[in-house]
Amino acid sequence: LVSWFPWLVKARTLLDKLLETINCPVCFNILQPSVGQCVNGHGICGDCRAKVNQCPTCRENFSPFKNTLLNQILELFPHECNYRGCKEYVKSKDDHEKWCGFRPTKCKYCQWNGCGQDILNHLKESHSQIVILGEKNERRSWKNFFPNEQSCSVYTPIFAHGQFFWLNMVNNVNEKTFTKIFTLVPNGKIDCTFHIKFVLRNSKNVYIVATYLTPENVLNAGKKDNSFTLHSSILSDFYNEDNQLIYDLTILKK
Repeated sequence: LVSWFPWLVKARTLLDKLLETINCPVCFNILQPSVGQCVNGHGICGDCRAKVNQCPTCRENFSPFKNTLLNQILELFPHECNYRGCKEYVKSKDDHEKWCGFRPTKCKYCQWNGCGQDILNHLKESHSQIVILGEKNERRSWKNFFPNEQSCSVYTPIFAHGQFFWLNMVNNVNEKTFTKIFTLVPNGKIDCTFHIKFVLRNSKNVYIVATYLTPENVLNAGKKDNSFTLHSSILSDFYNEDNQLIYDLTILKK
């Protein structure tokens, strides 16, 4: 092992220099396939190419031709995840960064910014008064609920089946709609589907809404595939004399 150490150090030094060489001069990340280039051959990410008019390295014009060889190499070349703190090496077509637990996220209750994998601990330490919903939640309530008088948006944290979600409940007086939106804060790739069941009930009636969260739609805040909407008229039978909307929420893993 000792005899191999100098070689490993040299290999690491060479790799670091290579990574520095193929950095984009605009975003400073590893060049991504669909690389653009200037007339002098300097590379730039395709997305960054659209933001500038001249090569940032030499100030010459861009070439209309693609560097096919460089693109092919980059497709095979592993690079360190772009999110600070993550040490994973991934290839360009790998979707690791989409699910990486080091992706930055924000707290819905304060100015905290941090890694997605830290949001649960942040809530427990800094917002201990907030109830974090689980997999089965019975008789939950939205207090001071006035569906026909006040538009509002409320965020509720959920930790179910090892995953953290934000539940955004939106009451829109103008459109007369009540919407629930579920968004995952990723901490590693998931390969399952979540079945969401939302139940309104009173002494006479029960109203059930169900939807599925798949790996394809669970990250997309505000998309129809991870939300459902009710007309406000449905709610009038289900909030009590104290203006509390009482509901059950169940999350199953499929």
